Amino acid sequence: MSTEKVLCKHVGSRGKSEGVACRNRANPNFGDFCAKHKKVKRATIQSDEVFGSGEKAAEPAEKVTPKHKHSVWLLTLNSQKDIAKMSAEQKQEFKDLGDFIFSEENIAKYLIDRNSPDDPTKNIVKLAIEHTFEFGASKGRVHMHGILNLTHTGHYSVNQAAIRQLAEKVLGYKVHFNAKGSADQDAAMRAYIQKQQGDNAAEL
Repeated sequence: MSTEKVLCKHVGSRGKSEGVACRNRANPNFGDFCAKHKKVKRATIQSDEVFGSGEKAAEPAEKVTPKHKHSVWLLTLNSQKDIAKMSAEQKQEFKDLGDFIFSEENIAKYLIDRNSPDDPTKNIVKLAIEHTFEFGASKGRVHMHGILNLTHTGHYSVNQAAIRQLAEKVLGYKVHFNAKGSADQDAAMRAYIQKQQGDNAAEL
């Protein structure tokens, strides 16, 4: 009585052997594969036919990708000084300060992430910021408005105290700084545009 030859189920996937089926006899110890192409799965006590329940070991849980969140802040930095009474040097100092803080390279230093206190940049997916300098229509005070958009997986806020301290250190006097958070990007952008329209653009 002849026994039907069961061939290895391996099929080549590289080079000249791509798509070519193995002609070796399958080895019962290696399932449907020959000794050369064996694919042995390690048994567990749970899957053993005698010691276990016959159930397969649980598959590892899939890694959950953190959900991206979006935050936006309307930023205001006010020099508290009348542009008509500021020297060219004072104007330049304020401009340099604003350009430094409200740049994509530096603003992350002034963010707080409760999920990563030691590295506020760790959970940032995308960051964008823009700003403009203006002076008030009534008192002529030079200030700037900015809008910060942040896509992230953390829990962020703006470190307003740190920005005020830096401004006082650089300028030698206290300034007004405010960061107003909003979950509505469109609303924040409208407020930003209204701020620009309500004041006069300043060329510092």
